[in-house]
Amino acid sequence: MSTSATGVLTRPEETAESPPPQRKRRLPDLRRWLSPLALLVVWQVASSTGVLPPDKLSSPWTVLQAGVETARSGELGDAFAVSLGRVAAGFALGAGVALVLGVAAGLSTWAGVLIDPPVQMLRTLPFLGLIPLFILWFGIGEEPKILLVALGVLFPLYLNIFSALRNVDPDLVEAAKALGYTRRERLLHVLLPSAVPTR
Repeated sequence: MSTSATGVLTRPEETAESPPPQRKRRLPDLRRWLSPLALLVVWQVASSTGVLPPDKLSSPWTVLQAGVETARSGELGDAFAVSLGRVAAGFALGAGVALVLGVAAGLSTWAGVLIDPPVQMLRTLPFLGLIPLFILWFGIGEEPKILLVALGVLFPLYLNIFSALRNVDPDLVEAAKALGYTRRERLLHVLLPSAVPTR
């Protein structure tokens, strides 16, 4: 700082020699990797010393070797494709049912009274407890696996759709009615877009 003839403090101009301010680089936090690495080390040591028998739990090194072998033989890719197909089928089934139930319960008071209470009760059931029941009902095939994935998708999506439709701004609905939108157009152009999360 310097003083001018009028007695006002003036700021000295930055010279070309003054280095530009440097931002501190944020280093990645490696502490979050400590516990997984420690767990792997303990697992490997326990397997090597015989504390964990290989017929109960294989060592991490054995698992890695088996993964490399199955990847080279092509079995890993085939198994991944089968699992991905199950996930896609379960997601499509669960999302479709959730969309129908959520829209019906969100738009109609009577449908909400009929649909929402059973869904709220069913979503509290533990999935692990449903596995033996699904095996008894549907056998050991693709059906119980796809249905479990569908249930895991159905309840969260239903709750979000139902809650979002019930909380749509009523001014938007009234504006759409004033513009002559039909019920279908209000659903497609006002209600569903308003229910989609923005972030």
